[in-house]
Parts: sequence; structure tokens; C-alpha cells
Amino acid sequence: MRPIHPLALLAIPVLLLAWLQPASAQAKGSRQRPPAQGTRPLTAEQKDDQHAIEELHQRDIRYSIADDLVGLSTLWTEDIVSLPPNSPPIVGREANLEWVKSSQKGTPTMEILSYDQQWSEMRISGDWAWEWGTISSRVRPASASNQEVQLTYKVARLLQRQPDGSWLIARSIWNEIAPPAAAKPAPVEEKKNEKPRTLDR
Repeated sequence: MRPIHPLALLAIPVLLLAWLQPASAQAKGSRQRPPAQGTRPLTAEQKDDQHAIEELHQRDIRYSIADDLVGLSTLWTEDIVSLPPNSPPIVGREANLEWVKSSQKGTPTMEILSYDQQWSEMRISGDWAWEWGTISSRVRPASASNQEVQLTYKVARLLQRQPDGSWLIARSIWNEIAPPAAAKPAPVEEKKNEKPRTLDR
């Protein structure tokens, strides 16, 4: 199966849903951990920024679950740059939107069973913020009801405050976390053929 673009996950990040094409508009267990801002007390302005960034996260989740690519593109700056794995940089909102649309062509319809964003750290500095974490989803091909796939991406992205106080995604980079390899069975020791001992009398 083709890997996902997190700008749809991104906003994975720009694009989990670009590949998923969910059959259902709702995902079970979608949740998000509040972003961390370190140990220093937040200023009133930082609290407002944190609230606005959380709203960005929630819109990202809603648009991703609904497979709303145009909605997702409204979460990106005009000059957004995404750095997908094994691909050249994609520069600009329109170019990213076209990339996501083209990624969907020829892919199977998928049902999203769960969708989860976990942001481990977030830092705000002036009109810029950065965050890193993971985005994961459990999906099932519509043609195989008993087959489920777990997808997890590690993500880092740069956010930019807009004149109205909202935040948009300006840069995004992600890569898939490979599932743990199945444990190999312990090798069976071969017993050597030993000659029976004879006792001296």
C-alpha cells in the first residue's frame, strides 16, 4: 500500500488522509494530548497562542477524518513547504494540494478506525512556533473487513501566527515509523550424538 502524506495527517502531518480516502466520516478514539510549552509559566499572550494552535490541531483532525483536502489546504500558509520522505520539497499551497490529490488516484478506499495526534513538545517565539510528535491511525481497507493496518508517523512542523491571531502550518517534515519486527523464535540447539560411556570394573 502507498504511504500516507501527513499534510492530510499534517496538515502528517500535510497528508494521512491524502492516501486514506476514508469511507467513514468519523473515527473512533480520535484524541490529542495538549502541547507542552516547557516548565516556565505561560504569559497571557502565550496562553492565547496555545489556544489558537490547539484550534488548528482540532481543525486538522476534523478535515483529515472527513477527507476534506480543500479544508486542509486552508490550514497552510501560501508559501508552505512540506518535506515528504524520499521526495523533493513541495513548495506552495497549490503545489501541495495538487500533490495530495494526485496521491489519492488509484489508491483503495480505506475506513479510518482511529486517528490520534500526540504532540510531545511545542515552543512559541514571537510569530513562530514549532512542535514535534507523532500522528497515528488504524485503518481498514473497505475490501478486506478483517484486515487492519496501523500507521504511525513522526512529525515536526513550523507554525506561523497570522494577523488575525490564528496559526497556520508553514513547514512540515515527517517519516513513517516502521512497525516493530516480529520476534524470531529462539534457535533450537542440536544435540550431539554422544557415545555411551562404559564403566571400568
